[in-house]
Amino acid sequence: MSSVDPLDIARELGEHLTPSLRESLMQFTQSWVDRTPMVALLQRGLAELLESITATNFRQLSADDVSKFDAILDGWRSWARAWQIEILPRCWSFMMPVHVAHLATDEAETSIVFRADAEVGSVFRVRQFGWAIHDRIRSPAQVSVSAGFAPAEFGELEALVKSGDGEIESCLRSALKGWRELCLSGTLEATAVKLFVDFVDRHQAMWMISEPEKSQEFCERLLVLLHEEFGLVPFYPQTFHEFPDGWVRIPDGVWMQTGRVVRVLRPGLQDRDGKLRIPARVEVE
Repeated sequence: MSSVDPLDIARELGEHLTPSLRESLMQFTQSWVDRTPMVALLQRGLAELLESITATNFRQLSADDVSKFDAILDGWRSWARAWQIEILPRCWSFMMPVHVAHLATDEAETSIVFRADAEVGSVFRVRQFGWAIHDRIRSPAQVSVSAGFAPAEFGELEALVKSGDGEIESCLRSALKGWRELCLSGTLEATAVKLFVDFVDRHQAMWMISEPEKSQEFCERLLVLLHEEFGLVPFYPQTFHEFPDGWVRIPDGVWMQTGRVVRVLRPGLQDRDGKLRIPARVEVE
């Protein structure tokens, strides 16, 4: 048996009514279909629940608070289900940890932040509950997800480029912006290495002209990050032949005589096992 659409019935009835009454009928029916009064009350109740929680990490709530808040949330879920409304995230409770991977597609908008007190990927806070009607998401939840510990020197790197309005600072801010998501997925290393290469090859020399101290500090801190997080160590060749083939590169079209390095354009990187990660770029005699 097919379901009856209240809006279709209201439109058909409205053809026999005065314009004023027809408009009132359609507005009331639409508000009922959208559960407007129910949703408004539900949003108010859930907002008051969240406002009553002072902890920024819900996983640090006391057992008594967890029990109390879950009882309130369960009560609202039961009330909402009577109106065919689902509270989002569906799987959230204050008692059981929820991983971001367990959230259904589109049911929550995530804000990924570094948190030393929450496991990587854990949803440690709901900033706003969402709602759905008949499996159709009308308003997604807003949740905070932990990316774990911030990488070494990350805060300092962000601070160095936070206030600058130049093209280089803007470029570096954009490069650092997605690191929280990469830490969450465990794929930061390749991006961090690429930033080092891009910075030294494209930005460092130019930034040294306008902000020499910042330019030097950014490079030094980035090297510390690469070492502490991924075990990568820089090397600075003194001659072209002191490392195996492929470890040292010179500009195309340059004739080499003695092979003595007169300038390191970019230090190379090797991993903790002594294997090459990034070749050095140098100028030689």
